[in-house]
Amino acid sequence: MRPGVRREKRLQIHGSVGAALILSFAALAAPLFAQTLPSVPTAGYYASLHSQANNLGDSGAPVLLEIYSDYQCPHCKALWQTTMRQIVASYVATGKARIASCSMGNRLSEHAKGNTESEDAARAAYAASEQNLYWVYHDFLFTTQGKVNSGTFSVARLLEGARTAGLNLAQFQAAMASDELKARVAREEQEGKSRGVRIVPTVFVNGKPVEGEQPFETYRTAIEAALLASREATGKQ
Repeated sequence: MRPGVRREKRLQIHGSVGAALILSFAALAAPLFAQTLPSVPTAGYYASLHSQANNLGDSGAPVLLEIYSDYQCPHCKALWQTTMRQIVASYVATGKARIASCSMGNRLSEHAKGNTESEDAARAAYAASEQNLYWVYHDFLFTTQGKVNSGTFSVARLLEGARTAGLNLAQFQAAMASDELKARVAREEQEGKSRGVRIVPTVFVNGKPVEGEQPFETYRTAIEAALLASREATGKQ
């Protein structure tokens, strides 16, 4: 056999062994990551993070992340299911930051005449909040997200989501239909606009905006700067 052929075979074998080792490591590491970032967060998981209505994390945390989003926005979904999950594990679970989820009302439905799916989804999440299941329902909405204004968030499907989450349906429907929640969603949208929100998602890190779906490092830099400023303001090291 020619030397070149033997060398090529050795490289193939080494490559196979390397791939096997990588797969083995991934298999071992997966349970560890799952403990930090559960694939399907439960009400108990969110309760352990001091969830209160649409707020997540210790109320005394020095950094506040206000996330303005729309449940029909694919970038909002991607941000929450990837980067924000890392932030929850690294900063919220450790008491360094807290999150407030804010609605931009009917942002992605406003140009579709008569369609209110974005607004309806936001009201549904706040209706679930009244039964202490805001974050579970919040996840349901992003997980089941479909094409914009396609009927994914029709009232019937929102009710089915409430049933699946174990909500009291009569209480949920009454809350969704209330003038109070309609006014809340409209108020939050106007507050977002007054703060300069132009696109969703927009995340305010202690009042400073980060626009669009950004990588973890972008938010980490903003959070670390906010933590440093907080320590300097309080005289803590």
